[in-house]
Amino acid sequence: MITTYKELKEWLKYEKQNYPMKLFDIVTRNQKYYNWKYLKLLRYCEYYRNSKNILLFPFYVCTRLRRNLLGKQIGIEIGENCCDKGLNIYHNGSIVINGNSKIGMNLKLHGCNCIGNLGEKNMKCPTIGNNVDFGVGAIAIGDIKIADGVTIGANATCVKDCLSKNTTLVGTPAKAIKKDNI
Repeated sequence: MITTYKELKEWLKYEKQNYPMKLFDIVTRNQKYYNWKYLKLLRYCEYYRNSKNILLFPFYVCTRLRRNLLGKQIGIEIGENCCDKGLNIYHNGSIVINGNSKIGMNLKLHGCNCIGNLGEKNMKCPTIGNNVDFGVGAIAIGDIKIADGVTIGANATCVKDCLSKNTTLVGTPAKAIKKDNI
């Protein structure tokens, strides 16, 4: 959770490495540019929200509005304070992360991902470890735990815990197919 301006700058510097851009990328406004812009607005929202300085509240409202408008355009909706540092969005479009989820460092999202609850059945959300990689269309829903280093294959639907580190999950419902010896 980002609470100081110094932490904000450290997180942004760390995450900027995931979005290397050349001048051509910036001028032509490719998706990497918009994904980075969204992530930056998300981190500023977290800082303004968590800051104890009440004078920053208007900045929070304005930044949140900008983030929500950009998110609507590019198809990304991520709750505040749920993703630790190192979030990497490869492709925008249909990415939803419920704000009640707890996600570790270096999450990788490849597009069309959902991390959330079961709706009216159960409002609890996933707890996801560090260095987890969600393939295109991968989903994690419900009150589940996913260990560090797990790779969730394309279109896999995780509805049960995966407590084995460095495992690959595939299918619907997702099942482990491989455990790396690390």
